Amino acid sequence: MKSGLLRIALATAIAASTGVASATPPVIYGKYGTRSITVGFHNSIPTDCISSTIVAANAWNMVYADFDFKLNTASFQPRFEEQTPTFDDQNVTVQDGTPQNPNAIMTTRVRVNTSTKLIENTDITVDKRRINQTGSSPVAKLSCTGLNPTPADQLDFESSILHELGHVTGLEDVGDDASCALYYSLPLGIQRRALCADEKQAHIANYGKRFQILSLANVAGPQGVDIPARVFYDGTPKFPVQRKTKIVECASGWSCSDYNGTYSSAAPSPLTFNFKCTPSSPMATATFRWRTTLTDANGVITNAVDHTSTCTKPATAKAGSAHELGGVNRIVITP
Repeated sequence: MKSGLLRIALATAIAASTGVASATPPVIYGKYGTRSITVGFHNSIPTDCISSTIVAANAWNMVYADFDFKLNTASFQPRFEEQTPTFDDQNVTVQDGTPQNPNAIMTTRVRVNTSTKLIENTDITVDKRRINQTGSSPVAKLSCTGLNPTPADQLDFESSILHELGHVTGLEDVGDDASCALYYSLPLGIQRRALCADEKQAHIANYGKRFQILSLANVAGPQGVDIPARVFYDGTPKFPVQRKTKIVECASGWSCSDYNGTYSSAAPSPLTFNFKCTPSSPMATATFRWRTTLTDANGVITNAVDHTSTCTKPATAKAGSAHELGGVNRIVITP
């Protein structure tokens, strides 16, 4: 396979240029072939800088693209130069060092396959002079404390690492909209701790939307009757999709079980299923608590959603109703 090495730097600037009305969205240069990558740290990165990185990584995660930053803070990682190729490819290591560009705050080291455009490896180097204030000539210090506002004579670490994580995901610099985190320069005392709309859209365009449950409302209906429930989802799941609905709390006097369902053919949101209470004779109104997840054919599991179903006691019981209700105090789910 043919691979190339791409180096991207975030440079300091004394003043930021203003954004223009016709801003150009970030250019996508590549993407990871996996749905997540682990971000870890060398012990040269101070604790408060690690905390700022976690906040920045979660800002990208909250876009809900089908790609996640996983954070490893349990142990320090060796420098990427000392890692095995397999470990290096599976981890983004944040470490200090000396960028080739003396004006750079941080640089992202990227290896991308020039044929497939798949990103194979990324790591982030933070200018150690700006962390430790070392070196023969003074440079602007990186502020990792998360102070708001950032001191006027310092550079905001969270803004800088948010920018670099954008390069990790496969996005280039933005040159004409200073409101975007990927804007090519960062002045002293300025914060860009939020992603602009174009960055969010580019990230989703690159990876697609994350498969997730948006809502699953609590439902209610009479005993002996199908009570429809609807699972509203977002994203682009690969069908068949499996639904797992676990019982969390069963009402007294009832028999409850976990239920799985399958949606074999591609179906738009919402996906539907039914609750049904089958008592041996009409019982008092009862509420049951459930927890539902969806899993697509690629093994992508959604968030878990808690919800309830309530079976109300019929206003009147007609002759033969015990037989019609099913003969056992049980709640079932179909399909």
